[in-house]
Amino acid sequence: KNVFQIMIEEYEKENKDNPSAKDKMPLLEEIKIASHSMELGMSEEQVYYRLGRRLKLPCYIKLMTLLEQNVKKGAKGISAVFEQEELAALEERKNLAKRYGEEAGTRLLGPMILLLLVIMLMIMIPAFLSFL
Repeated sequence: KNVFQIMIEEYEKENKDNPSAKDKMPLLEEIKIASHSMELGMSEEQVYYRLGRRLKLPCYIKLMTLLEQNVKKGAKGISAVFEQEELAALEERKNLAKRYGEEAGTRLLGPMILLLLVIMLMIMIPAFLSFL
């Protein structure tokens, strides 16, 4: 519960002089809304549920679901669950990086073939002209 307040305070301290910073950190704006909801008396479970649904990203929905379950069941075993989620997220990032690398390699294939043809022409044209 207090982590939201700490995050908001740090965010506001860093962006005091920059009024356009709201565009840069929409997640913290959503966390601000959730924090205000808790201050107004909404239960933590409900706040986490609504925050996850407002963010609409699977990773955040999963995180908020875990926090919601943590409030219901207690903190027993939550660190192990977060460690598993961390490993799964790391694996997902690796796979995504591999996929982007493969796509970039595929995009570069066309220019490389074109360059090969140009070099072959540069070598073959003088060779054919020397026979004449």
